[in-house]
Amino acid sequence: MSKGVNHRDAINRDLLGMNAQLGGNGTSLYATAAAAMKQMKGLYDPRAGNAVVLFTDGADENRGGPSLEETVAEIKELYDPEKPVRLICIGIGDGIDLRAMKALSAAAGGEAFPLNDPRKLPEVLF
Repeated sequence: MSKGVNHRDAINRDLLGMNAQLGGNGTSLYATAAAAMKQMKGLYDPRAGNAVVLFTDGADENRGGPSLEETVAEIKELYDPEKPVRLICIGIGDGIDLRAMKALSAAAGGEAFPLNDPRKLPEVLF
């Protein structure tokens, strides 16, 4: 618990508030994964389980953004086995690119999970 809020409540609050942050321009999966890994690398805490949990409902649609290969290479470069930050990708629905999610997560010692039934999210998260 942090500041009187447990992790489950914090995740639920943040998930519910995400719609206000979405730009409506499609999914920028690769750039988001790289940016999140950079951010967490700077926040590494040796006393905690350090991970990025990336939720997506689609494949990367950012035409001007990095390619999958470029992003995997960047994540591999960011990954430090002495200070590991794992990337967990959770794809919700039928529009996900599981191959890309697996490549991204494998570059950072993580896993990818397809999720067709949102009611199973607690099983994946906890």
